[in-house]
Amino acid sequence: MPAIKSEYPNEDSDSTLNTEDVIVSVGSDSKIFTLPRDVLTEIFPDMDLDYEAASSDFSYWDPNIFALFEKWLYSGTLADLSEDDEEEAKDLLRQYLEMYFLATIWNVQDLENLIMDKIRHRHTCGDGYFPRSLIKSVYENTEPGSILREYVADSFLYKSALWGKEVRHELIKRHLDYGNTDFVYETIVAFDDVEDLLDILDPNRDMDCGYHNHREGRVCSV
Repeated sequence: MPAIKSEYPNEDSDSTLNTEDVIVSVGSDSKIFTLPRDVLTEIFPDMDLDYEAASSDFSYWDPNIFALFEKWLYSGTLADLSEDDEEEAKDLLRQYLEMYFLATIWNVQDLENLIMDKIRHRHTCGDGYFPRSLIKSVYENTEPGSILREYVADSFLYKSALWGKEVRHELIKRHLDYGNTDFVYETIVAFDDVEDLLDILDPNRDMDCGYHNHREGRVCSV
């Protein structure tokens, strides 16, 4: 999906709105965004881009999440997760996950796949790439067998195999105490299927499209 290669719009811009722009209000505070009509039409071919109708469709979005979506529409990319600041990375990862969930609802394949790549590039969390709270969010917002669940379980499986049995059991207990029962069940089942822990491969070893969503035979453009 091509992005608009132009200056990112802002409040200080002298440019005037034209018929190629769509204005929408987002969130309970009705924050205003200006979006490229042609890109929106490509992503949402059945959406009514009239102001009131489009604003209604986007009304439940968090404006902070929508701002990231707007940036992606214009630039075709998103910022990398910080490798130095754990809290900053966790906060941005939370926003990326929320946008990923929305992208799956809206069937925006390229955005899903880009977010997956950003997640795979950043994998230093002590809980197996994801904090417990974000793993809980993943399982609350995805269906069994989803690609994101598969990645989260594979990541924990690989990293916890390196820690040893005692550490692994302690982390599993922490996840159970936090309510991540489905996640724990899937990882335990996965462990039971492994004959040799040394055979477990790092899910981030190759930055290919192995965890991308390819719907209806569409070519992966990320």
